[in-house]
Amino acid sequence: MNELHALKDYLTVGSRACLVTLIRVDGSSPRPIGSQMVVSDTGDHEGYLTGGCAEAAIAGEALAAMTAGRNVGVRFGKGSPYMDIVLPCGSGIDIWFDTHPTLKVVNALIEHQLARKRVALLTQLRPAGSISTVETELHKPSGNAFLRTYFPTRRLYIFGGGPVTHSLASLAQTAGYEVEVFTPDTRTLEYLTGQAVAVRRLIGTEQIIALPTDPWTAVVLLFHEHDRETALFERFLPSDVGYIGAIGSRVTHGNRLETLHGIDLPQTSRIHGPIGLDIAAKSSNEIAISILAEMTLSFRKAQPDNQLLCSTDAFPQTVPRLDRQGAPAIPSL
Repeated sequence: MNELHALKDYLTVGSRACLVTLIRVDGSSPRPIGSQMVVSDTGDHEGYLTGGCAEAAIAGEALAAMTAGRNVGVRFGKGSPYMDIVLPCGSGIDIWFDTHPTLKVVNALIEHQLARKRVALLTQLRPAGSISTVETELHKPSGNAFLRTYFPTRRLYIFGGGPVTHSLASLAQTAGYEVEVFTPDTRTLEYLTGQAVAVRRLIGTEQIIALPTDPWTAVVLLFHEHDRETALFERFLPSDVGYIGAIGSRVTHGNRLETLHGIDLPQTSRIHGPIGLDIAAKSSNEIAISILAEMTLSFRKAQPDNQLLCSTDAFPQTVPRLDRQGAPAIPSL
């Protein structure tokens, strides 16, 4: 479950919850800066900041912060005055505990994401706590503050059929993409319907005209009949999609480009072809893995996820640790 949605669920039923954000890394980290956890007042938690080695301790700090009723920053690992938690990677991480997230702010963040708009949470740190506001423009914050950016969920349109389509749709959905498949193939239609993947029969080009696009959308063409591709390239190459790729050999891709140049279609350099990273793939699953990897790399380069900007060190490295006395016990994992 998305951390924001988990936070909304807790707040909607009147439970208290803490929004925990990784705001600085000294060394290496399995999770990027901006990663978040949500901890309820019963100790249940959603999300990861360290890959699993310190989540129980982080949840304990969140419970103590909620019990104390104040926000706090805590360092774990290297440079921390508290040596009971040692990170296996040998790094130090700074974490901010916001014990007063509001349903109004959380709803606003979710609404922007659902509308497929980038949005950010600006947190101003103060001696007595913090104030968080929703920002629609990415900017360097001033004062003692940090800005955590949220991007829309990545979306994937797949056009084609056959085993690679089956594998890519399943893998991408597991990886968190919103997947929609358009296929002229009855067997693909039936198979993906049984796998709970959004799939529609591709009848004509009229279907694709109204499809929404944005920089967080990928388009993958998996036709073996490459004459089906032209109308799709005409639709998506001039658009703002973040990734577009088509299956086929180097010879096939060369012929494809000649055809597109012949009809004076611009921006053909955007097409990833042959599609996928070169991992010497042989099976349909391996080809799908290579495509998903290339898509993800392309998005990572263009739009780093969980982007977080800090105007200062945000909080001192040595902070008073909260007394955990009176905080509820953490549920066993």
